[in-house]
Amino acid sequence: MNEQGVFVLADRALDHVVQQIGDGQWDMTMPASFARRGEGAPALHCSFGDFAAREYFWQTNGFRGMRAWDIARAIGVDPSLPDDLVQGLWDELSPVADAWRAYGVFPAAVPVPKDAPLMERLLGITGRDPR
Repeated sequence: MNEQGVFVLADRALDHVVQQIGDGQWDMTMPASFARRGEGAPALHCSFGDFAAREYFWQTNGFRGMRAWDIARAIGVDPSLPDDLVQGLWDELSPVADAWRAYGVFPAAVPVPKDAPLMERLLGITGRDPR
């Protein structure tokens, strides 16, 4: 799947979760695990280096897709992401997860069995506990 396709899926997933935020949840404090570096900057210079437009686009896709999961968990709604979004994020993030972890984008990986569902493996490589 190309960058544009994953962006649209990540955008839809994040929008779907935002639409479920209840009136009483807008002022809630996010859990400590919510704080992650790597959101990027408006330009192509990020806090952890300079990147080509394509790489920056993938950083944005990864941030939006994974943030949809983070917010859903924080507000107590189903955090499941669409299978095609999970596959697109996995394809792009799994090869760079360790490098991004070294930059501080992701926290330490969470061990997940190699035969776990792809969503759980994606969560693990991005430092999120699927349980």
